[in-house]
Amino acid sequence: MELRGLGGSSLRASRACDFSYEQMAALDTAAVVEAMRQRFPGHPLYLGGHSLGAHVVSLYLGLHPQAADGFVFVAAGTNYLPAWPFPRNLAVLGFGAAIRAVTGARGHFPGRSRGGA
Repeated sequence: MELRGLGGSSLRASRACDFSYEQMAALDTAAVVEAMRQRFPGHPLYLGGHSLGAHVVSLYLGLHPQAADGFVFVAAGTNYLPAWPFPRNLAVLGFGAAIRAVTGARGHFPGRSRGGA
């Protein structure tokens, strides 16, 4: 599935259009799982995701651990500070704080204008 706010999605995060990881996991991923279960009844279901998609799938599976027979994550990094060696953990902390500050001031993170997707 394509995540809301990315690619061909008609939604873009802004002050007028607010959505969260929780909505992507609880609503969007749940709808895809249900559609796959209906389309392929009785078959094993494996969920996968790359980068942010992997994080959304992990949130969904945290809420519904029995929803899939397995999962595959690709390039799903973490900003869990103890996992980063010093002094890189300080850079990760600073980058996260900067994103939070920009997001708080603007109401969304302007990724496209900052070179992101």
